[in-house]
Amino acid sequence: MASRKGGIDYSKWDKIDFGSDDDSDESNDERPRVTRLDEPSRVTRTRDGTVLVEPTKAKGGVHSAVARVGKAGDGGNEGSKVGLSVADTSGGAEPSATDQRHTKNGGRFTDAKTGFDVLWSQDREEVIVSVVFDSSLMPSKNVCVTVVGALPFADRKSAAGGGTEMDERGVGGRSRGFLVVTARTTDGEKIVLLQGDLPHFVHLAEDEEDGECEWEIEDPGWMGEGVVKRLARVTLHKAAPMHGVTVWWDQPLVHCPKIDVASIKGRPQGSMENAGQGDGKSQQQAMKEAWDEAHRMFREKVKARKKEPVHFPDKHD
Repeated sequence: MASRKGGIDYSKWDKIDFGSDDDSDESNDERPRVTRLDEPSRVTRTRDGTVLVEPTKAKGGVHSAVARVGKAGDGGNEGSKVGLSVADTSGGAEPSATDQRHTKNGGRFTDAKTGFDVLWSQDREEVIVSVVFDSSLMPSKNVCVTVVGALPFADRKSAAGGGTEMDERGVGGRSRGFLVVTARTTDGEKIVLLQGDLPHFVHLAEDEEDGECEWEIEDPGWMGEGVVKRLARVTLHKAAPMHGVTVWWDQPLVHCPKIDVASIKGRPQGSMENAGQGDGKSQQQAMKEAWDEAHRMFREKVKARKKEPVHFPDKHD
């Protein structure tokens, strides 16, 4: 349509579409799309534009953790009627040099009964056992730790014998103590993180009662950014048969892998430092040698004492 000279040509406005954006094609690739994720996930975009969504909890393998506490000697988390999918704890990063304290004079392994990752360390006085768990599935406040059969503080230097009967747990035989670490999930199910008999005697702290122990929840920075795994750290106080004897543990629980205590750095090689190595006849021999050594040291100490005259007052004084 021709416009009038000097006027405005309005014909171009006839071609404008005043329709709503809601009427546009739903398949338009330029339109933003929103995807809601059901769980914490990692989202990446490849060069060809493909979007990959990977749940962060799916790292590593998965195992079924039981929603019950088993008795000593049973399969731990096996045989549960109700299972829970838990991320494999062995897939975490290795600890840095500054965090080797978790495995000093000990080690790291995956517990054969429960499937959870365990780290343990020791010095002359204590053994620290740490269990890795997912705090997004099992909140830290729901963790519970119990030690049964610990000796009173007064008996910490007189631990001897084959242990005490543990019939209250429904298990025959004798034990030097029993450790149980459990947690409840967000759904209220009870999970066994670690449980088993102790290889050596432990003693209570001065202000503790039977069943109590020192433990804490720690956030290990070396597990990786964004990882929700935590450590349940249990401190066990070593008991010894007498003063001057150091008991070096070769395993944190009797069903766990053993280490060679002879390889512990900085440990004197005398018999007084070998009292906790091995089991059966070898351990009895080491204990006998430690006992004999303690008596020898005592006799030398007595022999070295100087005689001092004692003056009694005269009866006439």
